[in-house]
Formats: sequence, C-alpha cells, structure tokens
Amino acid sequence: MNLKDQFAKWSEKLRALFQSARAAKRPGIMAMPGRMATVRSGKFTVPAFKFKLDWEKLLRKTFIYNCAALVISAYFLADFLVLALNPYFPAAAPLPRRTNLRQEANTMSRYNLILTRNLFNERGLIPNADMGDSIDGPPVKTNLPLTLLGLIVLKDGRKSVASIDDKSGNQVWAVREKEIFGSDLTMQTIEDTRVVFINRAEGRREFLELPQDQILTTRRAAPAKPSKGGIVAAGEGRFQIDRKEVDTMLAPENFNKILTQARCVPNFEGGRPSGYRCFQIEPGSIYDLLGMKDNDVICGINGQPVNDPAAAFNMLTGLKQARNIELCINRGGKVQNMQYDIN
Repeated sequence: MNLKDQFAKWSEKLRALFQSARAAKRPGIMAMPGRMATVRSGKFTVPAFKFKLDWEKLLRKTFIYNCAALVISAYFLADFLVLALNPYFPAAAPLPRRTNLRQEANTMSRYNLILTRNLFNERGLIPNADMGDSIDGPPVKTNLPLTLLGLIVLKDGRKSVASIDDKSGNQVWAVREKEIFGSDLTMQTIEDTRVVFINRAEGRREFLELPQDQILTTRRAAPAKPSKGGIVAAGEGRFQIDRKEVDTMLAPENFNKILTQARCVPNFEGGRPSGYRCFQIEPGSIYDLLGMKDNDVICGINGQPVNDPAAAFNMLTGLKQARNIELCINRGGKVQNMQYDIN
C-alpha cells in the first residue's frame, strides 16, 4: 500500500470519528460513515454531506500556490541581488542637460548671416550686382591700390565725377555715382573730399579720400605762376606742348589743383546740353597752357561730344599718354578746332 492509499484510509477514519463526535454532542445528528448525514430539528431537516478529499483539485491548487510563491521569491531575490552587487558596478553617466531651444535658435541666427552674406567667399562666387544697394553699415578705409586724384562735385550728385588712379592696372577712371569701375567696384556717393564705393568682393562699403596735403593745398591755393614753357603755335589752329610741362601739371600731387584752376559748368543750347563753359581760368594753369580763354565752351574732344564731366576728366587724364589731341571750342559763337601735339 502506497502513501496515497494510507493517507486516504486515515482520512476516512478521521472523518468517521469527527462525525461520531459531533453526533454525541448533538443528538439531532445521525452520523453515517461514508454516506450523507442529516441534521434534524423540530421544524426542518438540513442535509450534511460526507467529507471526501479530492486529490486532483488539491494538487492543482498546490501547483498554483507553488508558482505564486516562486514568483514572489524571485522578485525579492532580484532586489537582494541588486543591493548586494550594486557597489561592484560603475556609476551611471549623468543625463545631458536640456538646452534652451529658443536660445540656441537665436545663437544660430546670428551666425547664419555669415553664410548668407558669404563673407569669407567660401563658395568662390561673386555676389550679384543688385546686392550692392543692400549693403549697409559705415564705410571703412579701403586697402585697394587706388588714389583719388580729383573731384567735380555738383549740386546734382548724379553728375558729380571722381577721378581715381588704379595703380594695379595703370589706369585712371572717371567715375560717376552708380557706375562700376576697377575690379567690380560700384561708386555710391561723391563727397567734397572723398568718395564712397561698394566693394562687392568684400561685401562692404569703403571710402577713398583725397590726400591731406591736396586738401590743404586746394583750400589755400594761390594763383599758379605763369608757365615758362607755355604753348607754341605751330600753324593756324595747331599748337605744340612740352611733354614735361604736361607731366608736371598732371602729377597726382598737382591733379587736384586743376579742378580749382578754372570753373566749368554745363552749357545748354535750346534746352539741350552742349559742352562745358569754362571761366575764371587762372594764368599758368593747364587751361591757359591749352590756349583756352574765359567763357570758352568745350564742345568736343577728338571728335566726341562733351556732354558730361566724365568726358572732361578723360580729356585731362588722356593727356598723359596722348600725343595728339583735337579740341573743339566755341569761342564767342564761333566754333573752331584746336590741335595739340605733345612732344
């Protein structure tokens, strides 16, 4: 007989003893081992079922209890192991601090201007011509090899002219406002003693001033002494000029004086521009050297009409390299051509 059968036998005996004990204490109970028992009273009868052990249900409940106990034990065991082994593990890295997204956006917006303006010419591109007017900020002194030779400042700034010597290209520019000259430079304003232009390669405004000695000389200029060499007539309407005399007068340190040695204003005929009228010519000046007199109107140079100051500047600067110049002059209503040979 195995353990299960023995346990069942002993359970049956215990049940019979339990029922007998209850029947002895309560006369109304009739114990019937192995069968149904009833409890009787004066008015009703209550059935009492026999006690029988169900091993299949008991084993099923035992399995569930064991599983529950195993889960609970595993939970507490895991906590115990964490507490026991925690000193042997390295500390966790701190979480990164959250940055202020608004502040970061503001910071990047400041540096985005460098990329949009291409300040360091990272892309190797020349900005478009229309971006010149959009460049603002105070102008800085230019580092380009340029020299401001002279200025003609008129009430209408669009007609003012600046003469600029470009040493890198050995060329003299007669520039008005909004015109492009040199290595992609745009003239912006022409003032009394300086010019402001836009250097698109650098993305900024720059200025060029007259040399300080020329400014002082212009303000305190005394009448020029008569020229010793002068002009020599070589025939009717033809003259010869000494090259040294021209080079001395057109030297950079003397060029600004030329603009003060005579006063030239636009001349109009029939409401249309027709050359420039020159008066208040100083003796010994370049105008006197060319044989001009007060109220002479310069109509053309080398067959080209002179209707703006730029052409007049080109005439003066062209004397440096020219060997022959033909000047059309209206003197007292009479037009005459004067030819100059520079030797």
